[in-house]
This record gives sequence, structure tokens and C-alpha cells, in this order.
Amino acid sequence: MRIAMSGQTWGPENGPGVFSRRLALELARRGHRVLSMVPGRSLRTHFADDGDVSLAGIPALSLAPFYPEVHVTPAPLRVVRKMLAEFRPDLVHVQDHYPLSRVVVRVAQAMRVPIVATNHFIPENMLPHIPVLARLGVAEWLLWKTLTSVLSRASVVTTPTETAGAILRPHLPGVPIQAISCGIDVDLFRVPTPAQRSAARDRWSVGAAETAFTYVGRLDREKRVDVLIDALARVRSGSVRLLVAGRGREGGPLRERAGRLGIASRVRFVGFVEDPDLLTLLHASDVFVMPGDAELQSIATLEAMATGLPVLAANARALPELVQPGIQGALFEAGNAADAAEQIDRLASAPGRSALSAASRRRAMEHSIDSTVNAYEEVYRCLA
Repeated sequence: MRIAMSGQTWGPENGPGVFSRRLALELARRGHRVLSMVPGRSLRTHFADDGDVSLAGIPALSLAPFYPEVHVTPAPLRVVRKMLAEFRPDLVHVQDHYPLSRVVVRVAQAMRVPIVATNHFIPENMLPHIPVLARLGVAEWLLWKTLTSVLSRASVVTTPTETAGAILRPHLPGVPIQAISCGIDVDLFRVPTPAQRSAARDRWSVGAAETAFTYVGRLDREKRVDVLIDALARVRSGSVRLLVAGRGREGGPLRERAGRLGIASRVRFVGFVEDPDLLTLLHASDVFVMPGDAELQSIATLEAMATGLPVLAANARALPELVQPGIQGALFEAGNAADAAEQIDRLASAPGRSALSAASRRRAMEHSIDSTVNAYEEVYRCLA
């Protein structure tokens, strides 16, 4: 099958980018022809191969200095029309509703090509970045309008969780919506041996008597890492350390916050961590933390669970689908640093976390990338 994909990001920049790349590579490995279109880094079309996936960078402009990580395609219609005419896809799969995917959907409709759209977005993801519109009270309506104007044209819409599907269905009446996990590599992310764990703790300078709570993800407002910093200042256990892996606009303010609270020595910002080092970071950790209150799944949390880590997560959106209190870890009231601190103390002082670890691994196994690709292939077969 010839599958044309598009999305705003590709690779480790964020969850949708990780999912898009992983799905495309697995589809190509199974013998499908895959073309993925993403905003490029210049005003010229650029082609490259990522494994067996053909990657096309569509002419785009950077939004630097305000949002240097964001690139937008000002006029992609002619390039997309030519690209799809030459590739002749059996099906188009868009990963968002942003300008490039909007044009890809428009061209696919004109070509009478079936469209699958995956949604990773809710307005809460964007509202912190548009405070003026949010205060005027029109932002949420506008964000839903721009999303549904694209997704309503799809033959099938997929979302990573049942929670995400329930949020979306009232806005897309009549459109089939199916929950399919983003999927993770459960063979790569595994429970460490004692020797691997010891080496990993040496690699990340985690002491034998320390309890390492680890966050992996973007350092942006909606991720609520500030709640973790505030919680750590309230934690009674002196052995708890917080490892923060990621990059984003809130990196500087979060460091300043830790300093003001007098806990800078107990918080380590390790920056962006690539996959090989990410695995050792998780192996060095004792508990994974996800404080975001707008998560529609959280690939980072699933990968941590696959390595056997108990999870402390905000009791918000889709995170309770992954974490049952007392089974895989604990939940805290979203945005409540005092409650988060109490749960950190409980997990840090637990006599043994082996049962939580085993339950985390079992839950993660339900989200293997093989199961995800099987589900998407079934969707594709029904449409193409």
C-alpha cells in the first residue's frame, strides 16, 4: 500500500512527532511505501530518506525568535498537489490539523483518496501560549473550530486513548472515531538487570541512598513541571531527588523557581536526552512523574512503565487510563503541589516497589508498537 503522511513535527520534538515517525518506519518495515511530508527548514523543497521512509520537507518559514522550534508552510498547495500526483497514494494519513495537513486533506479530497486523521490536540495544549485570546473568551471556540474543519473531512479519525475519543466525539458528530494507542517499543524499553541499573545510576550520578523521581518531556507551561518543583520543596524525605529531562521555553524559569525555593541542589536539569541515554536515565530512576493536566496519552510515561517504573501522575485527562493508584503507582490532584508532595513521600518510603514495577510493565505491554501498527493496517484496509 502507498501511504502519504503529513504532520507538523517528525521525531523527538514532541509526542506527535515521535508517533508519526515510529508508525511510518514500522509501516515501511512491513513493506508499505510511505511518504511523509513535514514543514522544512527553508523555502526550498527538500527530500531525504529516514530508514525506508521518504521524507519531504515542504517550504516553510521559522517563527523565530518567538517560537524557534515552529516552522509554518505559507503556501504549500502547489508543492503538495505535485507531490501527491507523483506518489499516487492509496491513502492519506494526517497527524494534525495545522496548515500543511489542512492542504494535504484538501488535495486528497480532490483526488478522491481516503483520509485518516489522528488527533493529539485539545485546546488546553495551546491556551497557555495565547493568553490574550484566552482572556477574551474566544480562544477555545476558535481552536475547536480550526480542528474540526479539518478532521470532519476524514473517513476515520483516530485518537490515542478512549479519554481522547470521548473529548472529541461531541465536536465531530457522525465521524467514526477510533482509539488506537501511539504504541511503544516494548523490546527496547525493558526492565533493567541489577547490573544495568547499577551502571545507569553511576552514569547519572544517582546515589545508592537517593530516590530518583524523573520527568521526561517538554518544558512548557501545559506540562506543569512547576508543580513538581513546588512539591519537592514540601517533601519531607531528604533522599528524594528530581531529574528533569527535556527542553522548552520554561527551562529557565523552572531553574529560577528551584533556586528561589532553596532546592536547586535537589533538582537536576539534564537537558534533552536522546533514546540510548533515555533508556539509561529510566534505568537509573526509581519513580516516573508526569504532572501534565492535558495529556491525551503520554508516550514518555508508557516508555517509563515498560522499564518497570512506578508512576506518579496527575489525575487528569488520559493519565488515569495508565495509572491505577496502588497498582502502577499513584495519582495526585492536578495542579496541587501539596497533594503531589504527599504522594512523593508515600512512594519514596514504600518498603518495596516490585509489585508496582511488575504492574507497570504489564500495562505497558498492552501498548506495543506491533499492536498499534496492526490496528492501523486494519483501518487502512477497510478504506483503501
